Amino acid sequence: MSAIKDIRINKFELKLADTDDPVAEKTSWDPLKSGGANFKTQDMVETQGRIVIKHSVTAIILYSMFLLPGLGIFFIVSPTLFLEGESGGGSAMALLGALFIGVSLLMLSSKKHMTFDRTLGTYFCGKSYDGSKRGDASRQGRLSDIYALQIISESIRSNNRSYRSYELNLVFRDGERANVMDHGSELEIEASAKQLAAYLDRPLWKAT
Repeated sequence: MSAIKDIRINKFELKLADTDDPVAEKTSWDPLKSGGANFKTQDMVETQGRIVIKHSVTAIILYSMFLLPGLGIFFIVSPTLFLEGESGGGSAMALLGALFIGVSLLMLSSKKHMTFDRTLGTYFCGKSYDGSKRGDASRQGRLSDIYALQIISESIRSNNRSYRSYELNLVFRDGERANVMDHGSELEIEASAKQLAAYLDRPLWKAT
């Protein structure tokens, strides 16, 4: 079940290459998330019978580049200026440090770990599945609700250059989708998609 089924897309018609599945026909083949990254921002690992999607080491290093200077500015530079009587400069540095820290923490928390657990039959963001919360399939749900997996690429232009970003989405029986990965490595996203499709025993579709 982990083999990729290519689905050919053009702007007028959906042509099914290796599948005549009616769910594929009512599923959107436009990118689910706008934007993306030109490097691998997420890793997929299997541990203790679970599959976990988390920030890659590269992403953590890049996101932390804002955090360390921010901490230094906020806790060292700003207090030093206040002690020297430079209240205006101290306040400005405190605000700058807080901005750096906030940006870094925002990026680090922008995509929480997503876990797929066959034993519990659930997937969830964060620490655990909360059965009292319903309705947001992008945050948690039952594995039985997942019908297929979908790979879509998107061309992104930034600062007069372009690159491609790749999405891995969950597809539900009604054609609705939830994004689980989005980064710039096609080979890595395909490998992760095959791993997750085999774990879930679900078909894997790729727009070509």
